[in-house]
Amino acid sequence: MERKLFLIFAVITAILFSICPQTFAEQQDANEEDDLFEMSIEELMGVEVTTVAKKGEKLFNTAAAITVITSEDIRRSGHQSIPELLRMVPGVHVAKIDSNKWAISARGFNGKYAGKLLVLIDGRSVYAPLYSGVYWDVQDLILEDVERIEVVKGPGGTLWGANAVNGVINIITKKAEDTQGTFLTVGKGSEDRGFSSLRHGGKLNKDAYYRVYAKYFNRDEALYANGNTANDDMDALREGFRIDWECSEQDHITIQGDFYTGHSKQNVTMTSLTAPHMPSIKDTMKVRGYNMLAKWSRKYSEDSDMAVQFYYDRTEQHSSILSETRDTFDLDFQHRFPLADNHSLVWGLGYRHTGDNLDDSYGISFSPIGCNDKTITSFIQDEITLIEEQLKFIVGSKFEKNDYSGFEYQPSARLLWTPDERNTFWASFTRAVSTPSRVYSHSTMNYLVIDPPGPSPVMAFSFVGNDDLKSQVVKAYELGYRIKPKDNLFFDFSVFYNEYDKLFSVESIDALTQTYNNDMDGKTYGGEIAAHWQVDKNWKLSGGYSFLKMMMHSDTSPSWAKRYTKESPRNMFHINSQMGLQDNLDLDTTLYYVEGVPHHDIHSYVRLDVGLTWHITDDMEIAIVGQNLLDRAHPEFDTSGYSATEVQRSVYAKLRWEF
Repeated sequence: MERKLFLIFAVITAILFSICPQTFAEQQDANEEDDLFEMSIEELMGVEVTTVAKKGEKLFNTAAAITVITSEDIRRSGHQSIPELLRMVPGVHVAKIDSNKWAISARGFNGKYAGKLLVLIDGRSVYAPLYSGVYWDVQDLILEDVERIEVVKGPGGTLWGANAVNGVINIITKKAEDTQGTFLTVGKGSEDRGFSSLRHGGKLNKDAYYRVYAKYFNRDEALYANGNTANDDMDALREGFRIDWECSEQDHITIQGDFYTGHSKQNVTMTSLTAPHMPSIKDTMKVRGYNMLAKWSRKYSEDSDMAVQFYYDRTEQHSSILSETRDTFDLDFQHRFPLADNHSLVWGLGYRHTGDNLDDSYGISFSPIGCNDKTITSFIQDEITLIEEQLKFIVGSKFEKNDYSGFEYQPSARLLWTPDERNTFWASFTRAVSTPSRVYSHSTMNYLVIDPPGPSPVMAFSFVGNDDLKSQVVKAYELGYRIKPKDNLFFDFSVFYNEYDKLFSVESIDALTQTYNNDMDGKTYGGEIAAHWQVDKNWKLSGGYSFLKMMMHSDTSPSWAKRYTKESPRNMFHINSQMGLQDNLDLDTTLYYVEGVPHHDIHSYVRLDVGLTWHITDDMEIAIVGQNLLDRAHPEFDTSGYSATEVQRSVYAKLRWEF
């Protein structure tokens, strides 16, 4: 069935490409004044972003390497999950481990739990303090409700705190006022076996709007290279709501929440001192949780505002190897005001409490089994205008007290020069830290060797945590340049040089025991290029390229240093085409290239995604999307405990209806 669907899709695509030039020319003449795209180059440069400065500023005038995935990009991408959307960001390595697990990082150090990338959803951190990373399988939204995704490459610790070492991903959803009416999607495909979402928005009164939603998906299991199934299929149900209330001309209140439950299957190897010592079993990870967020913001003037935000998050993950129940409370305050005619000051305070209860096994255990951690933060940043509308100097620092490494500081200095409306230059220096987590400080992991030399049938090796670890430190130097040489052409360049110190490595305590230390250091350098070209009213081209070079060193564990050096692709690029064939027909194509990852024996691969969308009416459309069309299957990543599965060629159909 899959092969038939693919052949039909390929034939349709070939026919469309063959008639495209004529149809496209006819349509351009017939509709010279129509613009099939919601966002021009000028509008893209003027997109207001908030992640870099914790205030609204134009993308073109931002002193950081930032990429924005707009709602239109999301709609036309053909991707069905947040991790897949991030493939479109230069410098971000997205690798699928299996059907329900991803490795995602910016500028190196990738892994299942990449601990140097901070991820936010509407200002709510989804960083998992147990492993130092993100549970990507439970970060899900109705993608049509996402306003934009802001991805900052490079440190963001001055404003956002620890673990924003190599980047910040900020996912911002639409206000309830912008999602009125009823919205329905249903779809089915070869890998996405079934998915649907339903959202309804309405008014509580003339100043208050709401939306409620539900989303479900069922994803097929992946295959290993030998053709065996990976037993990793996944299904999840998610519901949520959002209320936005303009309670006065100055005050805005947002209340929102999400509830989810799901099952992620996996093949795992148990570890036991009694026979059978290392049985392979089919396991099911049961996930569920909910979160609630409340935010009050007050606008005093165009240059002054204040916001208070509180959220609570409950996360549960239960499997045969380890179960985790975690509660997080977070309170954040920030205030922006003009200190003088040429000073714009923003400062804030924060408090976070997170507590966990674990149900472990012989393979991995924790001491203590339950833990409560507190983090107290403050930050201040001053934007100094040296030359009006041309030259700005931004300086500030984050100060933090946590229960693992104690007091931390994360300063930054940025210079922004905009000589005219077509050129922007920026430079920055930042110091950022990544704090130790529970797995590095409190865990014990046991490994067995069956039938070792000697009388014993089993030999046990242990990896124990170190509660005396220091934070990992980066000193980052960046330069950037944005240029609009023509009204329909935009380039964004950035280069970086990073110095890392006190990186986590390993050392031997005795012949059978190892632990973590801060012995590794290193340097990385590279850069990213992004380009946007609006060829004409019906065709947009965009793309990106990134280069990364890593050099790590460790006296106690050179093998770890070698691993990090060869764990990220050196070159990546993508090219995206968005074409309006007719008023009611869109063709979207994206080509990706990712260089190989030697440490995991992952070879370079090229991926082609093609989507065809038919707008039946203004409120209804049908899309047919083919992904990874150039290759039957290929692996993208491998990580300890999880063998690489094959990312397969796939196709799906989707109906979208608003009423």
